[in-house]
Amino acid sequence: MELSDMATSSERGSSIRRRQRTKRPVDSAFRQQKLSAFQPILTPRVIILTLGVIGCACVLTGSMVVVLSQKVVQAKVQYDGVDTASRYEACKVDGFDQFRRCEVRLKVPRKMRSPVDVYYELSNVRQNHRRYSTSINFYQLMGDQKDRNELSSCAPLKVNESRTLNPCGLIANSMFSDKFDLTSHTMKERGIALWSDKKKLDQPDDFDYAVVDDDDDVSGCVFEPCDDALCSKYGLPATCFGYECQDYEFENGKCDTGDAALFYYPEPYDYQYLWQTYPYLVSPLVGVKNEHFIVWMRTAALPHFRKIYGRITHTLHEHEVLTFNVTANFWARKFDGRKWLVVSTQGPIGGKNIVLGVGYLILGAVCLSLSLAFLALQHTQPRRVGDVSQAITTLRA
Repeated sequence: MELSDMATSSERGSSIRRRQRTKRPVDSAFRQQKLSAFQPILTPRVIILTLGVIGCACVLTGSMVVVLSQKVVQAKVQYDGVDTASRYEACKVDGFDQFRRCEVRLKVPRKMRSPVDVYYELSNVRQNHRRYSTSINFYQLMGDQKDRNELSSCAPLKVNESRTLNPCGLIANSMFSDKFDLTSHTMKERGIALWSDKKKLDQPDDFDYAVVDDDDDVSGCVFEPCDDALCSKYGLPATCFGYECQDYEFENGKCDTGDAALFYYPEPYDYQYLWQTYPYLVSPLVGVKNEHFIVWMRTAALPHFRKIYGRITHTLHEHEVLTFNVTANFWARKFDGRKWLVVSTQGPIGGKNIVLGVGYLILGAVCLSLSLAFLALQHTQPRRVGDVSQAITTLRA
């Protein structure tokens, strides 16, 4: 055998040995499943003490939750839906796009220190239904312009006649559409959505807007295509639209009430955008960044839920009456639902939640009862652990 052949054979052998060595698992406690473990011996004493400690902890937690919930001041009234009082007949919605105007009054039961949150509460709305909660396209909500053949996840609501919905899906196109205006105090509608939710939504690619100088008039093209020369003057593409800024709190920083503006959305005749779906709720300058829309898109787990609508920054005094001008448009009677208007303060654990505290109290009572029962049983009929004489004779044989 030549030297070259011997060298090749030696290299091959060493390579095989290296491969064999790499197949051996790492000799560590985690890889070899030799981690330390603790397995308590469930003697009667251990069971009694464990149940007693858990029971005491649950009773203390439940009592604390109930006490803290009692400190939360809340007032609510049902203004539409099944079994609504006759005095709110003007708020009754029994069809689409009715825009019922009515007045809802709430009496403050006790002094409510600011901030005071304003909620709308709904029942029998199953946002956690699989078909409803999955009818959404996240890429579209983040600004990507998608063709209708790329929106299969939005089924069954992708188009409106010949125009592609942007955003599409059941969640985005069933937004709570009632509007509340507080007459006696200032109610802010900005800063109500979580910052983490705000990051998930963005305007469509190529969207742009500009506030118009006082010398330029857009009154003739509000929500209509403006002159191309006017659009190009402000650096916007052709087919930009005119807009007069409204008194929406969440539009601060965009333009002031009464100012004129221009805005541009890509392919406006092929897509139906959010401001076109809800023209009385959503500004075209804000679009999917509208905080009411962001709050709605965070689906609820249970069919009875409430979502924040605004925040009152003034302290409310006892027996004070809050008057809300309501524009009702959300059709809750269609699915045997109900609508409430709620004002509430916040406690250390959030809003009023007696049910959570009662649940802890019940669990604690059950654990303490079992602990006492086992203690009585051990006292009357004790069992000595490790006593062979107490074993069953037939089993010992």
